[in-house]
Amino acid sequence: MKYEPLRMIYPYYNNPKMLEMQVENWNRYEGKFRDSIRIIVIDDHSKSSPVPILEKCKAPVRCYRLKADYPWNMHQCRNIGAKEACKKEENMWLFMSDIDIILTPEMAYTMMDRELDPGKTYTMDRVFAPELTEHKKHPNTFLVKHAAFWQVNGYDLDLTPIGGGGYGGDNQFMRQLFVVAPEVYLPDVTLIGYGRRTREGEPTIKDADTSDYDRVHWAEIYRKALERKKKMGDMRSLNPIRAAYERTL
Repeated sequence: MKYEPLRMIYPYYNNPKMLEMQVENWNRYEGKFRDSIRIIVIDDHSKSSPVPILEKCKAPVRCYRLKADYPWNMHQCRNIGAKEACKKEENMWLFMSDIDIILTPEMAYTMMDRELDPGKTYTMDRVFAPELTEHKKHPNTFLVKHAAFWQVNGYDLDLTPIGGGGYGGDNQFMRQLFVVAPEVYLPDVTLIGYGRRTREGEPTIKDADTSDYDRVHWAEIYRKALERKKKMGDMRSLNPIRAAYERTL
């Protein structure tokens, strides 16, 4: 089996334990699949660099670090990852996900071992550790061609704190992306999410848990930013790279 070239993009922010688990998982990728990928981690100005952990990764990996710390800046990280994923003449597949989402080798091979339509966006199933129940699609995990991502001009930073917005914007981006590259759901590809608490109330992986973050406050700021854009009558994503960054690995 020959796999199409794939770039796997993950924002990262102060999750060393979760990143260690990811590296252990990535190290299980083998053969032609490992040869076909490059993993791109975008460090959103974490307290300590993820590079020492990433240096243990057997798969090809790059790391970029934002030079300033903005709250809820995952979308800027994703745009940077997509920008750095391909040269202008390339049109790789992009796998966008979060650092607390595991794509096992078995599921990675299943995802790519099929006739993929470059005009589609592929979404997947997800279960939550440790119970591995509650199937639910993850809004920030999808497979799409580089060109389709940039037809939407990436995530809209006007809706994030770096552009005067707040927490949100995932659904707004996906709605526009599905117009360019309609969704195809892959029920045979199941991701494992670790950013949830167990039934006993304990984090599955402590630094993967974001349930204590002030989402309500920032979601209200996002709602107001979205209303401003609607009143302007222009919902396009503008200036998708606004943060200074550098390559660290």
